[in-house]
Amino acid sequence: MNHPDTMSSIDIFALAAADSLRWWSYADAPIRNGIEGDHGLLTPESVRLIARHYGFRRSMLATPENDLLIADTISSHVRVGSTLEEQAEGLRIVVEALSRRAPGAADGRSVRNLASGASKLAWFVEPKGWTPFDSLAARGLGLTQGDALDRMVRFYRKLDAIHFLPMADLVDRHIEQSGLACCVSERNRLRGERIIDRFLMFLGQDPQRRIAELDLARHSAQCWPDAARRGLRDLMDGMKRDDTLKDFAGAMRPRG
Repeated sequence: MNHPDTMSSIDIFALAAADSLRWWSYADAPIRNGIEGDHGLLTPESVRLIARHYGFRRSMLATPENDLLIADTISSHVRVGSTLEEQAEGLRIVVEALSRRAPGAADGRSVRNLASGASKLAWFVEPKGWTPFDSLAARGLGLTQGDALDRMVRFYRKLDAIHFLPMADLVDRHIEQSGLACCVSERNRLRGERIIDRFLMFLGQDPQRRIAELDLARHSAQCWPDAARRGLRDLMDGMKRDDTLKDFAGAMRPRG
């Protein structure tokens, strides 16, 4: 495989699969497993855990009362809409309501962190057909300016425009064909949505960080038991041979 700073977009996309598997096994799978044990609902404890792992704990109004408010509000929210943008508009209403109800949430920084954090928490409640709003992934799509909530909605609008969900379904088929034994339950498995998310995050990173992260992903692909390593190799090779995915990846370029 090419050195990270000379890789094609499809090679970066394939390494996103390796990195997604690493992150899924380390964080997403055990956290999601705990949520399933709590009847699929967030608790203040799981809100704190997710916020720490995803780096938004220190700045999202971290009090026990707010943790409970956020857990109850996000758990009870049902995403509605045939597009990601429509679902994001619904989440915008939730974030605005939280920004009014949570003590100390009135400043813009808090609302920004709620926008990103709420989208991540919503993913843990129902991962199918969704992906978190992340600043690096947004940058990978060329979205760097704007109010936090407006930028969040524009992020999901852009995902609709690049056919994010159909591409995620296609990646899911490659996951199934690879025989990659990484499934705890239907809601707790390696997902195409998260592989595309990681690909966009790679694209949004500055060049030096991207080189380091891609090198880590490349090495991590060699660190699994034999069956998982073969399945991951088959997944990555299948993605790189898929003309639709090659066109999808090739239409995007790293930033910076």
